[in-house]
Order: sequence, then structure tokens, then C-alpha cells
Amino acid sequence: MRILVYSSNTAVKNLMREKWINILSALSISVVMMILGAFMITSYNVDAFIKSWFSDFNIIVYLDKDISADQEEDLKNFLRKDLDTISMKFISSEEALAGMKEALGTDSSLLDAVEGNPLPSSIELKIKKSVLNTTLLNQKAAMIRQLSGVKEVQFGEKWITSLLRASKAVRALSLLVGSLLLTAIIFISYTTIKILFFRRKEEIETMKMLGATKRFIRLPFQIEGLIIGAVAGALCSVSLFAANHFILLRMTEILPALGPSLPVLQLELFLSGPAAGALLSLIGSHIAIGKIRY
Repeated sequence: MRILVYSSNTAVKNLMREKWINILSALSISVVMMILGAFMITSYNVDAFIKSWFSDFNIIVYLDKDISADQEEDLKNFLRKDLDTISMKFISSEEALAGMKEALGTDSSLLDAVEGNPLPSSIELKIKKSVLNTTLLNQKAAMIRQLSGVKEVQFGEKWITSLLRASKAVRALSLLVGSLLLTAIIFISYTTIKILFFRRKEEIETMKMLGATKRFIRLPFQIEGLIIGAVAGALCSVSLFAANHFILLRMTEILPALGPSLPVLQLELFLSGPAAGALLSLIGSHIAIGKIRY
């Protein structure tokens, strides 16, 4: 315990003595962590948006115009019993027409030129998330198309494929960039501690002559690295929290309809910044001290 207290006091004194090197190191780590955090938040937001879109995803089954009442009821019962179906909603041709008129608004008079009701009845199927991939959806759509009374089945194949590809691309890019930036953070800490070590070489030689152990010499440097990383992480967290809050606020003002689908990151996520910075910097410090022969 006494060694830890002494090492902590020594680390704080050395940080103040070499304050400009340490400030530059903390700022450098903070900038790299902010870039890393921006990629992580972007990836999180894309995934959250896709998940929110999937929660409203439906397969639409369009029925033949001349389908009989018995065929329609049999079809409903069959689809309702499907284990992949969460819920089912029947929309009659009259309801579909009324919905289109409402969507057109002042332009609904254009439909008056159309004779009769051109829209078919349909059934909307809400599907389990476990089925939401193009292969399984294509198989399910092909199966439903074979049923009597079914005219067409649509599920937005191109749209869902694009979303899944975008999600995979963002994840892959985040993983690649994240790995490079994590390495950069460790390297910055490694370089800083190595420089500080050699700047105190004479002091360390004196301590060795007095019988100081390797652990006793190393510990202050490791604590310095931990403090530098924690400060850098705190700066990063404050900056990212303010930036994320500002961006969400501006997006809500510009596009109010996006408000409900925009994910709100928990404060605990930002509070983990100092711990992450301290850990990464401690790893870099440990590597730096371990590489030096004395």
C-alpha cells in the first residue's frame, strides 16, 4: 500500500513536471478516441435505425379480384397459423382505395377518372425478426404465391437487401477503423511513456543503485499512463456527448418525422470513456516499460 501511495504521488509530480508532453499526449489520445467514438456511434445509429424499421416490416399479400369468400377465409386461416407470423391484418379493396385518397389529399380527384376500384384486397403479415433475411423471405414469398387466390406477394426485397448490406458495411468499416485507432491510442501512450522514461534515465539509475526493484521503478510510469488515458477519455466523452446531443437536436428540428426513430445513447456509454482511455493507455505504458532494458 505504501508503495502504491508513493508511486501515485511520484506519478502526479512527474505529470506536472513534464506537463506539456503529457498535455499533448492526452489531447492526441482524446482526438483519436473521438474519431473512434464517432465511428462507434454511427454504427450504433445505423443498426438502431434498421432495427426500428424491421419492427414495422410487413409482407404484403395481394389477392385476386375474383377470389371467393371461402378461399379468402381459408387463406387467412393458413397465414394466421404460420409460425413465422406475429400478426395479420386484412385490408379490403375499399379500405385500400380510401387510404390512397387520403394519401393523395387534394389530388384525390385524379382517381375519379378511374372506372371502378382498381385496387385489390390485401393481407399484411408482420414477420418475426429471425426470418428477416432475403433468402428466407424469398422462400416464404414463393410459397405464398402458390396459394389459391393469391395474385402477388411483395416485401421490398431491394430495400431490405440494401439495408442489410449497409449495416454489414458499417460494421466491417467500424471494426477495421476501430482496430487501427485502438492500436494508435496504445502506440501514443507507448511512445509518451518511453520518452518520459528516457528523460528520467539518470534518476532511474540512481534508484537502481539504491536497490529499487523493477516494480518500484515501473509503477509510477504505469500510473502516469493510466492518468493520461483517463483524462483523454474524459475529454473525449464530454466532446462526443455534446456533439451527439447537438446533432440529434438539429436533426429533429430539420426532420421532425425522424424524431421517434432516432436512438438516444445512454449516459453510461459516455461515462465509460475515461475507463476505456485509462485501460488502453495503461496497456501502452505496460508495453513500453516492458520493452526497455535497465
